[in-house]
Amino acid sequence: AQGLFKDLRTIDTGNLGFGGVKGEIEGDDDVPNEYYTLQEDIDKWFEAVEEKDNVKFFIRTIRLSLLTGDITVEEVKPLVEEVPKSEIADDEPEEEVERVFVYTRSNNPLNLTYKYGEKTYKFQFEAVDAKGEVIKTSEYKGTGYYDEKGDWKPDMAYVELEQVAVPSKVALHVTENGASFIDAVINPDFGDVNWDTFANWSDEIHASANISIPGYSLTASDVKLSLTGIEGKLELFHGNTSLLALDGKIDIDYPGNFWEEPDIFDNGERAIAKNAIISGSLLRELAQIPYTATNKVEGTLKVMGGQVVLKGYAYPHSLVKFFYSASPVYDENDARNADAMLQQYLRLDLSYNNGSKPQGRIVYVPIEQKVEQEEPVLEPKEVNPWQWTWGIRFADYSFKSFQELEASEDFDAVIGQAAIFMAHGNAIFDEEEEVEEGEPLEPLTD
Repeated sequence: AQGLFKDLRTIDTGNLGFGGVKGEIEGDDDVPNEYYTLQEDIDKWFEAVEEKDNVKFFIRTIRLSLLTGDITVEEVKPLVEEVPKSEIADDEPEEEVERVFVYTRSNNPLNLTYKYGEKTYKFQFEAVDAKGEVIKTSEYKGTGYYDEKGDWKPDMAYVELEQVAVPSKVALHVTENGASFIDAVINPDFGDVNWDTFANWSDEIHASANISIPGYSLTASDVKLSLTGIEGKLELFHGNTSLLALDGKIDIDYPGNFWEEPDIFDNGERAIAKNAIISGSLLRELAQIPYTATNKVEGTLKVMGGQVVLKGYAYPHSLVKFFYSASPVYDENDARNADAMLQQYLRLDLSYNNGSKPQGRIVYVPIEQKVEQEEPVLEPKEVNPWQWTWGIRFADYSFKSFQELEASEDFDAVIGQAAIFMAHGNAIFDEEEEVEEGEPLEPLTD
């Protein structure tokens, strides 16, 4: 699938439009082809002009069910000036053929068929309209416009209206040699919460979705999207076995934080890791997203049907401010206070076999480290002996860092399975070491 979508990105737009340059596709010179683009047809399907009570209505309705047509991929010779063969050097490489998308009008739901890796793939788009579900996105009233002939009508009133026909189903079906390969389905439901017939900040989108490939499926249910948050359930299956299940919610504090809070990220590198893999400027931009927009994240993650359960919450906005302004830790009392303060903003409880009582808690705490320095040591110390460390605190108040857990015999099986999982993922998704089709993967374990 990765190779398939990567290959699609190398094909020229042809007569799809969408920013591509128009160019004739070579054919029979005796039968000139009418040139049109999918983009032009979509504009015709979506746009309408009506007149009522001496008012001209320019209406654009996005209705996905109108998308029809057949798209194929053809090889064409590059449009270059013909050069006599006698003038071409023997060692000069031949011009490579160019692959382009070719859109043909038809009554079929919009589809694409082409060959890749000696197999034939077909992408078919599907959209089903919801009954009477048309929501406005914008409306503008004015006076004076150009008519179809290009003549200016200064005294004529007009209305520009944009709206969306909300579908009850949007899907993409991909087959490989006629067999199901990838199937993605979304069932949206728009909620006009304030009953004003317009899509705006107060409204909600409810949805369910499913993406499946042979053997695996990813489902989303009870999804709700709004300007104030995102919530829903996400579950990954292998056959009928639940691998991962997430039931979560994100509260968005928008737009208040953008305008009411100071931009702490402008203060040099203080809030940015100096040894970060990505650049400091990019890291700042990424960090500002949860800082400025996300107020709270909460949810429950279940692994293998609940064999392991992680439940908790985090306040990204408050976490950033906490670490930015946290006082240094000098002794056990400072560490205890810092730990207690942090857990107001971050809490991750760990339990097993769907147990309601947590057996442990994933925490980020300051731990005193042994620091070798020559005596006498004058204040302030060159190295802070208290370091923030990730680990698990258990119900008996004991604590083990992740490094200690990795060395523990009790967690050998867990660490081993995690290593296998990571190695398997790297073998599949590592772009630098792509595996050729038909070439077996090396064993992941001894």
